Amino acid sequence: DLLCAKVGDPRLDPVADPQVRTGEVLLAVPLRAHGDLVGVMSVVRQADAGEPGLHARALADLVAAALANARAFERVRELASEDEHTGLYNARHLRRALAAELGRATRFRRPLSLLFFDLDHFKRVNDAHGHQAGSALLQEVGDLMRATLRAMDVPVRYGGDEFVVILPETGADQASAAGERLRAAMRARRFLASGGLSVQMTASFGAATFPDDGVTPEAMIRSADLAMYRVKAEGRDGLAAAAGRFV
Repeated sequence: DLLCAKVGDPRLDPVADPQVRTGEVLLAVPLRAHGDLVGVMSVVRQADAGEPGLHARALADLVAAALANARAFERVRELASEDEHTGLYNARHLRRALAAELGRATRFRRPLSLLFFDLDHFKRVNDAHGHQAGSALLQEVGDLMRATLRAMDVPVRYGGDEFVVILPETGADQASAAGERLRAAMRARRFLASGGLSVQMTASFGAATFPDDGVTPEAMIRSADLAMYRVKAEGRDGLAAAAGRFV
C-alpha cells in the first residue's frame, strides 16, 4: 500500500479484488524498525473488526524487526567478504571461494587457475606522495581489475599490495594470457591522474593451475606466490607459471 507507506499510518480500505467477499477490507500497517520504514504489511480483515489495534501494531513491529535484522545480516556478510579500500573480495572470501571452485573442478573435471600478483615498488608511491595517494592507487588497481577480467573471475585483494584472481574454467595457457592482459593494462595506465599525478605502476605475476600446481587452496596460493617471487628475483614486471608440482 503506497499511501500507507507515504503517510506512515495504518489504513483500512475496501478490497477491490472480486475473489474477496463483500464487506472485507484491506488492513495496511507500516513496518518500522529503529524509526525507519522497512515495508508495509497488508492483510484482509472483516470491515466490522474496528480500527487497527494493538495486535496489528505489535505484529507489524515483530515483522519489521525481522526484516531489519535480515537486511543487517546481509550487509554484515557483504562487509565480511569485501576489502574496504578496493571493493574487491578479501582474503577471507578467497579461501571460501577457492575451496568451492576446487571442489567443482574436481567433481566435474573442469580446468581452474589462479593468478597471484604484487605491485612493483609500491612503497615508492607512499614515500613520494603519501599513504592517501597509495590508498587511491590501490582503489584504481581494483577498478582496473574489474574492467579487465571476466564476469566469472573472482578478483581479491590478498593484503597490502598483493592481489589474487580466481580463474574458473581456465587452463594454464589461458591463465598466462589473462595475466598478460592484466599486466599490459597495468603498464598502459597512468595512475592518480585525477589527483594531478601521472604514476606508472607495473606488477609481477605468478600463475598456478589445478591439479598440477595444487589441489587445495593453500597449495594453489603458495604455488602462484612462489612463481610470482621468481619474477621478482628476475627483475619484476613479468609473469611466471608455477613449477608444476605440489607445494
